[in-house]
Amino acid sequence: MNICHVTSSISRVGAGVAKVVKDLSEAQADQGNTVSIVTLLDEFTQKDKPENKNLSIFSCSARISNKFGYSLSLKHAIFARKDATDIVHMHGLWMYPNWVAGATSRKYSIPYVMSPHGMLDARSQQMGRWKKKIARILFENKNIENTACLHACSELEAGQIRSYGYNGPIAVVSSGLTSQDMDIASRTSKDIRLFSRNPRLTNKRKLLFFSRLHEQKGLQFLLEAWSSVRERVADWHLVIAGRGDKNYETALKNAIRLQGLSEVVTFLDPEKAESKWNIMKSADLLVLPSYSENFGLVIAEALACGVPVITTKGTPWKDLETDNCGWWLDVGREPLEHCLNKALILPDDQLVAMGQNGRRLIERKYLWEINAKHMLEVYRWAIGGGSKPDCVRMD
Repeated sequence: MNICHVTSSISRVGAGVAKVVKDLSEAQADQGNTVSIVTLLDEFTQKDKPENKNLSIFSCSARISNKFGYSLSLKHAIFARKDATDIVHMHGLWMYPNWVAGATSRKYSIPYVMSPHGMLDARSQQMGRWKKKIARILFENKNIENTACLHACSELEAGQIRSYGYNGPIAVVSSGLTSQDMDIASRTSKDIRLFSRNPRLTNKRKLLFFSRLHEQKGLQFLLEAWSSVRERVADWHLVIAGRGDKNYETALKNAIRLQGLSEVVTFLDPEKAESKWNIMKSADLLVLPSYSENFGLVIAEALACGVPVITTKGTPWKDLETDNCGWWLDVGREPLEHCLNKALILPDDQLVAMGQNGRRLIERKYLWEINAKHMLEVYRWAIGGGSKPDCVRMD
C-alpha cells in the first residue's frame, strides 16, 4: 500500500504528535508498505527525523510563520505524490498542511484519514478559539465532513469527537511505543549525574512531572497538592522536567517561590539531559495531572521504564488501575492530594513491583508493531479493499 502521512512537524517541536507520526510511519514501512511523510521544516527536523531507509521524508520550508505553516513547497510535495498515493493520513488540525492535503485529496479522489490527536477536545478548542473558528470555516469542517474516517487514540478521544458533532466512522487505534523504545528503556540505568549538583536531592525519592509546561497539564493542582503533603513525605522531592511558553514558565516559577516550595521543587531542562529515558529511569513515580490527554505518551514511556504513574481520568489510562501499575483519579487538587498521601508512603519494593506490572502492560497492549497493523486494516477498508475492522465505531 502507498501511504502518505501529512503533519506540521516530525521534530521535538511537534512533541507527542511528531513521535506518533514517526513511529507509525516506520512500523508501516517496515511491514512492507511504501510510506512517505510530508512535513514542514523546522530547526530540529534534520536532527530528529527517523533514519529509516524504508521511509521517504519530504521536509518543506515555510515562507510565513509556522504558526499557520503556509508552505508552497509543501503544496508541491503533496501534489507530486498524488499519483503514487493510495491513502493520505493527516495528523493534527487547524494548520495549512491540513488545508492543502484535504483539498488535494478531494480534488483527485484520494481517500484520507484524519487523526485530531486530542484537538477536538472541548477544552482544547477554547485555546485560540477565534483562529480555530476561522480555520473551521475555511477548510477544517470540509476536511472532517469528507474524511473516510477519523482516528481516535482511545475510547475517551472517540467520545470527544462525538461531542464535537462528528457522526461518521471513528477508528479507535491506540498509540504506543516501538520495540526499540522498549529496548532502550530496558538498557538505560538511573543517572545520578542528573541530580548530583543539587544537594537537596541527595537520598531523596523523586516524583517526576515530565511534559510540556502548559496550563492544560494541571500543574497548578500539582503545586497546591505538593504544598499540602510535602511535610508528611520529607523523603520525596518534586522534579519538573519540560519546556513551554516562557511567560508560563516564569509564572510557574514565581508560584513555586511564593508558595515557599523552592527547596522541595527542582526544574530540570530535558534538553540538557542525556536522554528522556535517563530522566524517566531516575524517577520513582511519574505524575501527570492533566485536564485532558488523547493518549499521554509520557505515561507509556514511564511504564516502559518500570515507573508507576499517577494521572487523571482526563487521560485514557484506566489500565493503571486494572493492571495495578498506578493511580487513575479525578481531575483536581483534592483527588491528587489524597492520592499523593497514599502513594508516597509506599515502600520502594511495592513501587518497583507496580512498575514491572506497567512494563508488562505496554508489552501486551501498546506496541506499534501491533497497532500499526490495525491502522493498515482501517486504510484497506477506507479505500474499499476490505471489510470494516472491529476497531471502527459507527455509533
